[in-house]
Amino acid sequence: MSPVVEEIRLSLPHIELAAHIFGPEDGLPVIALHGWLDNANSFARLAPKLTGLRIVALDFAGHGHSDHRPRGAGYALADYAFDVLCVAEQLGWERFALLGHSLGAIVSVVIAGSFPERVTRMGLIDGIVARSGPEGDAAERMGQALQAQLDLEHKRKSVHPTLDRAVEARMKGLVA
Repeated sequence: MSPVVEEIRLSLPHIELAAHIFGPEDGLPVIALHGWLDNANSFARLAPKLTGLRIVALDFAGHGHSDHRPRGAGYALADYAFDVLCVAEQLGWERFALLGHSLGAIVSVVIAGSFPERVTRMGLIDGIVARSGPEGDAAERMGQALQAQLDLEHKRKSVHPTLDRAVEARMKGLVA
């Protein structure tokens, strides 16, 4: 028998996000945050095994079934953290745990560091800290990042002949 999962849409003031909900309504509140280029389904096998928890596995903006941000809007860590805090507000969760993988782990640390009184616990999977480098390279790296953002408008979207090929490409990451 498949675990029961509820798919919902969260209409925030600035964006509409999708999420999967696992566990009983009276379970301890947990917001699960996936990694970069992933989605809420990352937690589909783990979440049902975490009994007694009410897990809201969020699709970050631009991922899964969530909306993309409008042109010119950011996808910085603070933007993701703001979205998560808005989700917690909409759910009526003053305090909650965070379960984060990769990018989700980093966003979890940003939230917990900024609002430690709101985060009851954290579980981090493959959490890394962003690379820092010599300050002399900062302007060049910023220019590269801005150019990459400008190039997104003209980037061809990936099209895969089958679902299996799409999954394989995502599993290989950037080298696919």
